[in-house]
Amino acid sequence: MEINLEEIEKQEASPFVERFEEFFNLEYRKEIEKIIESYPDTRSLILDFKSLEKFDPILADELLDNPDSMLDAAYLAIQEVNIPSLNVESFQPHIRLMNLPKDRSPDLKDISSRHLGKMLSVEGLVRQITDVLPKLKLAVWKCKRCGNVYKIPQEKQMISQPHMCECHSKDFELMDDKSSFIDYQKIQIQEPLEKLNGNEQAVYIDAYVSDDLVNKVTAGDKTGFVGVLRLVPPQKDKKTVYGRYIEVNF
Repeated sequence: MEINLEEIEKQEASPFVERFEEFFNLEYRKEIEKIIESYPDTRSLILDFKSLEKFDPILADELLDNPDSMLDAAYLAIQEVNIPSLNVESFQPHIRLMNLPKDRSPDLKDISSRHLGKMLSVEGLVRQITDVLPKLKLAVWKCKRCGNVYKIPQEKQMISQPHMCECHSKDFELMDDKSSFIDYQKIQIQEPLEKLNGNEQAVYIDAYVSDDLVNKVTAGDKTGFVGVLRLVPPQKDKKTVYGRYIEVNF
């Protein structure tokens, strides 16, 4: 038996889905049609935050404060937009944001715990870039006892697997050949030098980009990122101290 936890989550629709659908139909219908024509080669819809804020300020604020649940609602909504030329089997474009308000654009040195889980915009100097590596996106687990298969979306840095099978076994194996992966890259950025005062040390933060955002910058570039501030699990010898990184949206 195959159990898709991703589909179960989609059934719990957000009340904001309908509002996003109205927004897409009113403001971004032509852009969506263009993406469909070249999908999946083109697979990102870039939203101007100012247009969303003008359409519905409450929806816009909610997106900044609760980006995970709100982007999930937007992903559901974009699939409900009625496009006659929609002839692709699965249309799941990325939804990316630009032009966040100034109060959501802190200097790197001012990023703190109050920004955790929030959407923010940062500017920095690209210091280091890793190679592009495959990251697990949808893990397919097989119960070693009964053969049940579970599909679990991977949304954090640590791998997620079923807690227990219906047969009460906790012994699972990852089916690499059935799972799906995306390109992933880590970028280290530092505070722009012109923002440093005197002997002030530059602040660094890691930013993670994926899929069609990889290989877009090079070391030495000064660029801006929009994303969500995430936690890195603590080291064993520092159980209460967490690291942080930015999961880049745009």
